[in-house]
Amino acid sequence: MNLLTDNLPYTVSVNGRNYHIVTHWKDWVRFCCMLEDPDLRKREKTAVAMRYFTDEKPDDIIAAVQALLDFSVCKDIPHAGIENNQKQAAKKAACFSWIYDAPFVLSAFRQCYSIDLSKSDMHWYVFLALFQGLPEDVPLKKRIQLRAVCISDIKDSDRRLEIIQAQEAIALPHTELQESEIDGNIFDGFFMEDGGEETEWHLTDI
Repeated sequence: MNLLTDNLPYTVSVNGRNYHIVTHWKDWVRFCCMLEDPDLRKREKTAVAMRYFTDEKPDDIIAAVQALLDFSVCKDIPHAGIENNQKQAAKKAACFSWIYDAPFVLSAFRQCYSIDLSKSDMHWYVFLALFQGLPEDVPLKKRIQLRAVCISDIKDSDRRLEIIQAQEAIALPHTELQESEIDGNIFDGFFMEDGGEETEWHLTDI
């Protein structure tokens, strides 16, 4: 879709059928925070995700959550340039947190767009477009860039120590958002209980 010419989406397609979902930017930031939450199991995350359908819920849970994951990254919007592979995407995601970087997101929108996010009502696609368009010199982007610096590429020992100390000061705690979840494959082993026995799971369990 083209953000300039097409209507903003309020549904996702699951197995060829459209289902209405929530679209407010705050709801989708909560969705991303939920994915980061190490205290939630995959089953619990899926149960939360299914609540994003506002009317009827799809019967195919795996396809439904995949559609929500696609919506969360605006997958139907074309991006210029060479596609990053999955590992690069995972590394990039590890440099930012909707939870721990929230104050810097708030200040960046205020600084660059004069938007007070605490009072703003935006569709998720519009919010994410503005987020991605933030200039590189805002504190938020500088934090992301600093976390992404590869220490082994720095030859000067003093400079390397300086970067290490700076990275430690803004380091993100470990989360359960692994590469498999960024790739969208959050259902590996999903139908296995802690004891390892396979069990059936139905929509009514949510």
